[in-house]
Amino acid sequence: MNTLGWGLLELARLLFLFVIYYSLSLLVKGGRLKVNYSRKVVHFAHIVSPLIVNRAFFDYSLDYFVRSGLVTLAFPLLFVECIRLRVPLLDTLFYSFDRPEDRPHTVRLAFTQQAAMYLVLVGLALIYLHSGLSLDLLAVPLLITAFGDGLAEPVGVRFGENRYQVTALFTSRTYTRSYEGSSMVLLATVFTLLALRDYFSLNQLLLLLLYMPFKMTLIEAYAPHTWDNPFLYLVGGLLVYIVQVLV
Repeated sequence: MNTLGWGLLELARLLFLFVIYYSLSLLVKGGRLKVNYSRKVVHFAHIVSPLIVNRAFFDYSLDYFVRSGLVTLAFPLLFVECIRLRVPLLDTLFYSFDRPEDRPHTVRLAFTQQAAMYLVLVGLALIYLHSGLSLDLLAVPLLITAFGDGLAEPVGVRFGENRYQVTALFTSRTYTRSYEGSSMVLLATVFTLLALRDYFSLNQLLLLLLYMPFKMTLIEAYAPHTWDNPFLYLVGGLLVYIVQVLV
């Protein structure tokens, strides 16, 4: 990979993220947008942008995944309090994802989730390559995670009238979810599988449609706080892998 070319593309990607962060932060700061919504847009941009750049310019280079992953991991560290309070611009950008229920651990939660996503992405890419599978299949769990989890919270906040409680995996903490929000994960899984049906045989597609929507919905509901993305991506990626290899 050309280092200069990689650097320019990463700079362009970071500028794109900066524009999104800044625009959303102004809306949240001005009271025109809830942070529950803005943080999902930020989350979507962080997930999708590296995959698009890698697919378009490097034809899925693991080298790019590693480099861009390290850049992405470093990004939340700009918002640690000792840095953020000295740089007004960073303090403004922080509004875009500083959800009240995450305080005072917002940065730690963002960093650990992105680190887990990065490790899962690289791990799945290695497994797929070793088995001769197309890395285009990584788009399946990515789109489900981006749209399903991305819509679950906003829909739940706005329309969630029918609620239920779950105890998150590996914790004793109980969270309140809504059926309306959870349904977004189920629908996103179905639509993603149908949109990418050309990557599957008929039997593979039917099996995934039968099992995967409910599995992904349960994972999103029971995943630990802020860690639903890594869990969704890992489980979704492994389900696609298993079906591709065994069916």
